Amino acid sequence: MKQIFNGTQFVNCEEQYWGGVIYTSIQSENSILELIGVVFENCTSLDTGGGIYASIYSGAQFVMSGTCLFKNCSSVLSGGGIYTDIGKGGQLGIKDQCFFTECKSISGSGGGIYSNINDATLNIEDTTFDRCTCSQPGNGGGITLYQGSSSIISITNSSFKDCKTISNSPDQRYGWGGGIFIQTSVTAENLNESNFIIRDLIFSRCSAVNSIGNNLHIQSIDTYATGEAIEVGNLLSVNETIDLYYNNNYQYDYMGIDQSKVGNGTTIINNIPLFQANQTVDRILNLAQ
Repeated sequence: MKQIFNGTQFVNCEEQYWGGVIYTSIQSENSILELIGVVFENCTSLDTGGGIYASIYSGAQFVMSGTCLFKNCSSVLSGGGIYTDIGKGGQLGIKDQCFFTECKSISGSGGGIYSNINDATLNIEDTTFDRCTCSQPGNGGGITLYQGSSSIISITNSSFKDCKTISNSPDQRYGWGGGIFIQTSVTAENLNESNFIIRDLIFSRCSAVNSIGNNLHIQSIDTYATGEAIEVGNLLSVNETIDLYYNNNYQYDYMGIDQSKVGNGTTIINNIPLFQANQTVDRILNLAQ
């Protein structure tokens, strides 16, 4: 079964629980929900998913295309624009110049998008995140992704402008990843372009609390090994950067933390440059010259 919303506009919608406008559970292999040029403006959830809350399972597909717009949408908890749970072969695709503008999570993660991905696929391309935010103890001003060990994430040809995590004085935990926060369960030896692609991105003036991953923060089993796997496979590329993997000027823009060192999310020094090994070599070579 396929259901399509084409050109629909949702304005000033509010929901007490999940999904400020749409709550959907798609759980069969031949089920497809497609949004084409749909607008969500000033929509709010007092729980999760300011515009949409979606569960996508058992091979079902959820596709957004044709300049969908999420403008000034918010959630009290995670997913200011969209909150999704994707599993058992489910697929979420966002493409064709979609925009998330001034979306926010008030006290959760993922100002624009929050997604749990387990044995499933998430693909974001040609999408702009502009002034999206989340506040501590949340992570990921633009996007927060939790990647299970057998899942696929792809973010390509997308822009993050003025996205940030915001300090919250009553709760100083976390606040990592101004543009993107990813927690991955994929081990470094299995991380490759078949399951992890973040390429051809633009980051402009994104910031995180204490500069812990202004553009990108990755929580993984082993940050050192994860950074090395990304560099070897060229799994991350950012437009208008110079020697991304080796340039010390980016050490606070791309950071990570070992899962075992997260604790309560307040120990700043446990967060380290994602490409620290390469940067250490670079510093040694500079000193030797």
